[in-house]
Amino acid sequence: MENFKKLYHPYLDKLAQDLNIDFGKKTLKDDKIKIILDSNISEKKLSNMVSVLYKEQNNQKGQKAKKKHIPKSSTAIETRFNLIEEQIKFIMSKLTQIESRLAKNIPKKAKMSKNLMNKIKDIIKSELSPGQKISIDKLLKIKKFENISKSNIGRAIEELIDEEVLDCSEGKSIQKIGKNIAILIRR
Repeated sequence: MENFKKLYHPYLDKLAQDLNIDFGKKTLKDDKIKIILDSNISEKKLSNMVSVLYKEQNNQKGQKAKKKHIPKSSTAIETRFNLIEEQIKFIMSKLTQIESRLAKNIPKKAKMSKNLMNKIKDIIKSELSPGQKISIDKLLKIKKFENISKSNIGRAIEELIDEEVLDCSEGKSIQKIGKNIAILIRR
């Protein structure tokens, strides 16, 4: 009777059908076992039926496991591999086309010359003496920055921060660089 609790629902249903026992549709496994045990069937007959069903259940498991491990022929695998390679080549060619289209659509304003970058850095360094603070609002109002875009000034500020020439912090400034840089401090 050890195997009785190891039987799956379909096999318990099959056992009940053989014994002319009817379960409700939503009967739980433990309740099914209790109903079968409470029926007036000899233990020997029940034990034999359970052992037969348990063996059948284990054979089904073994057959499913064997089906999963069937090796495929090498030609079928090679064919699939070749198809996948062709699909990858196709996808890569499409990606290259998209990249080239995107590269053409990049505005030329996004590129900044090194001379302009150095000019902006020099202006910032000359306007701020070591230890001095300035808000982004005041910095952008400097006359030397009139013809220079805010994005270019922002890039130069970020480079100066990376070069450890400037420190930055949040503060009261209407305009900000990189969403949170409001105040610059010269080191």
